[in-house]
Amino acid sequence: HVLDAKGEKMSKTRENVIEPSAVINKYGADALRWYFFTTVPTGNVYRFDDKMVAEITRRFLLTLWNVYSFFVTYANIDRFTPGSSGTSPEPSELDKWIISELNQLITDVDTALDGYNPTEAGRKIESFVNDLSNWYVRRSRRRFWKSENDADKQLAYTTLYECLVTLSKLLAPFTPFLAEELYQNLVGSVFSEAPDSVHLVDFPVADVAKIDEQGDVIVSFDDKEITNIDDLIQTIRANQIGQQVKITYWRGETKYTTYATLIESPPPS
Repeated sequence: HVLDAKGEKMSKTRENVIEPSAVINKYGADALRWYFFTTVPTGNVYRFDDKMVAEITRRFLLTLWNVYSFFVTYANIDRFTPGSSGTSPEPSELDKWIISELNQLITDVDTALDGYNPTEAGRKIESFVNDLSNWYVRRSRRRFWKSENDADKQLAYTTLYECLVTLSKLLAPFTPFLAEELYQNLVGSVFSEAPDSVHLVDFPVADVAKIDEQGDVIVSFDDKEITNIDDLIQTIRANQIGQQVKITYWRGETKYTTYATLIESPPPS
């Protein structure tokens, strides 16, 4: 059951009842659903605080929407057409990594839902969206920005498109309205033969051949291990402009070491 933010039972006499309609009108039904799916395992007591709904909206829903908006903006500029034929170059390591993570996500979500654990499934999706935004898109931006419309740019579009379409299907049980919006614009408006709704398509099936068992990368800067994006941001902020740091990362059992500048001087205006 649901308690208030202080852990007290909601009642009219305490005047601490929160109307669901008020929360939905403020943040949207999907945000409220995502809050209940991901904050506390199913069956446990919730301490409801609408500030947490706001935080979830910022941390997850807006992050996903920004990735989607980024794709749509540049795909329209370059007139990208999903499924267009052409010779594709060898995917970059970044492309291979995110597709591996995507297929692992499908496996993890399917397993969690089969085990009646929507909280674990939702948290896996949230972690993937974080990686997609803060790693794949950030590291691939120059591929989208470059003027030449070459095969590498098309591959970046294709990879991000696959991630977003798959996410729309994975999210359908959790955030049906957002999932439908993504699907209609990315699939329904492009392929006339596609099912009318994301809720009518088959649930994604992982391509296990694309899952790289050695794909997890452990990174350290000046011998400090970076385990998540927050640690990385703090490390970058602590680094001085132009300062060279030792970067070490492991891919499987292979260790790589290089020196690089995390923060470069801005170009002259």
